[in-house]
Amino acid sequence: MTPPLLTLEPLTKSAFAPFGTVIETEGASRLPINLGTTTRFDALAAIDAAHGGGSPIISLFRGTRRSDPIAIRLLERHPLGSQAFYPLVDAEWLVVVAPNIEMGPDMNNDMNNDMDNDMDNDMGNDMGNDMNTDQGPHHDKNHDKNHDNNHDNNEGTHQATSPDFASLRCFLASGTQGVSYAPGTWHHPLLVLLPEQDFLVVDRAAPVGEGPGQNLDEVWFDGPDGIAALLPEIKAEMKAKRN
Repeated sequence: MTPPLLTLEPLTKSAFAPFGTVIETEGASRLPINLGTTTRFDALAAIDAAHGGGSPIISLFRGTRRSDPIAIRLLERHPLGSQAFYPLVDAEWLVVVAPNIEMGPDMNNDMNNDMDNDMDNDMGNDMGNDMNTDQGPHHDKNHDKNHDNNHDNNEGTHQATSPDFASLRCFLASGTQGVSYAPGTWHHPLLVLLPEQDFLVVDRAAPVGEGPGQNLDEVWFDGPDGIAALLPEIKAEMKAKRN
């Protein structure tokens, strides 16, 4: 069975509202500062990082393009804090998200068991290598290890929901749009269309003593070929630098 092809949607505040906030200057409050030489676009998104003693940090992520057609095989979420991405290069990029579906106790246990089995079987194959290559660094000190071993450490961190892979949505963001995922929002790791693209990222740093994987849940699609959906092939070019 051929996986469904997702439809690209323009990224708008209203369409993305169930998943978080669109970061853009359009419609933002403009404050002239520094003797009128600077315009401040004020409070474009809130930062939610204090849960469990966490604190906000700023990082730089460098994403690399995945091979076409891009296959959606997993989703992740950060239950303890928001995570914001803003491109540092003016080029289009993709945002893939899914709503939650409620889980009963049996489904919750099955998801933990499936994650154990899937990660053991899949992460040793090419998709494991793809994840390590394409996802880039993360704010947690142990995050590189977490992406390989999170399934061993996240017992008890799952909320009673899972991603609805049947309701995936793919937004096409411009090079002047960012997003802030609300805590607990299921999303795909960074998807860029250039060979390489940098992003400013604001998210949550774990406090001292917090176990690894507490702010990261991953679910791999359990279906034919392990592919929930494919993305249409699209090319992006870096826009001319603005004066």
